[in-house]
Amino acid sequence: MDTPEGKKSVTALAVVLAVAVTLLTPNASAAGASTSEAPTIGLKLVRRIVLAKPKGRIDQVVPLPKGGFVLRDSDFDQERFQAVEVYAATGRRLRQLGRFGQGPGSYYRLRAIGLSGGTILVADVVGRVTLFSEQGAFLGTKLVQNPGYQIDSIAVDEERGFFYLGGCLPTGIYVDRGCRLVHQYRLKDKRYRRSFLKSDPETISNGTTRWSDINIDTDPQGRVVAVDAPSFKLLRIDPLSGSEEVFPIRSQKVKPLDTLVEPNDAKRHYNRSALVERVIVVAPWVVVAVRRPKDAGFLLQIFDDQGRQVGIDLDPPGKLVGKSSAGGLLFASSTGTGWEIAEFSLVSTPPVP
Repeated sequence: MDTPEGKKSVTALAVVLAVAVTLLTPNASAAGASTSEAPTIGLKLVRRIVLAKPKGRIDQVVPLPKGGFVLRDSDFDQERFQAVEVYAATGRRLRQLGRFGQGPGSYYRLRAIGLSGGTILVADVVGRVTLFSEQGAFLGTKLVQNPGYQIDSIAVDEERGFFYLGGCLPTGIYVDRGCRLVHQYRLKDKRYRRSFLKSDPETISNGTTRWSDINIDTDPQGRVVAVDAPSFKLLRIDPLSGSEEVFPIRSQKVKPLDTLVEPNDAKRHYNRSALVERVIVVAPWVVVAVRRPKDAGFLLQIFDDQGRQVGIDLDPPGKLVGKSSAGGLLFASSTGTGWEIAEFSLVSTPPVP
């Protein structure tokens, strides 16, 4: 199943992007602080990897402990081509894990992947978490039942022995009345423990819960950070104490979904609005990717460990698809004949005196 070699290998670079975003201190705008008084944050290129992947797409990348990475290709237009693939650090395709389908060792409409030790967790829309080894062996399946819901994302906290699934678990009979968004499981036996975080009341009142899509990650303190697509809010839960925090996501270029008045207007309403797509922790930062209207690219919003938004509307060099083992951000972009993954680190520059 290997593809031909001869692709470009990893090239280490050290180029700082020309774009930068002003780091905002609390109430800086209200105080009339100038940009010269605040540091800036930008993206520094670490490396590029050209993939031996002539077709398909890249939706998520998870690095492997010994190098290389696992890639999720969730092509919903041509579902039979959906795949979970393992690549070497050079970009050479090594193998595919499982296959499209509904039987054992298969996945139907891929939603998320995660890594626990040497085990790769693969979640699909029918409520399964299928387990594979890095070598491609099928290790078993966890059915998400009692409670049951559609899985949107996976986050693993190896240090504390838990993994989390993002997904809308209705708090009542109907989804549009609200959900619990984050669900905790034990890694050792895959048993469900509890659920956290309720839907944003604004998404319930304005009728936008139909676009709910929960993305999650964990930070070094074991807290779970979460975003829900129609809500411009960053959520954080401490599973140990049960405390929940909410931080607004601000943008000067896009706005969230407003109230859906006519259900028949849903598609046009969706296309003209921005949605929060992904959240990734690269300590000490939390990075949120917001999809521009009409699929016209993305914007990055940066938060510090205190939940303060310190970067607004950074233009990324591609689609944010994951983070590296070294704490860099991974972006995917098309080369015209294939795909490449670029790793960038976040860097801050002190203010000019």
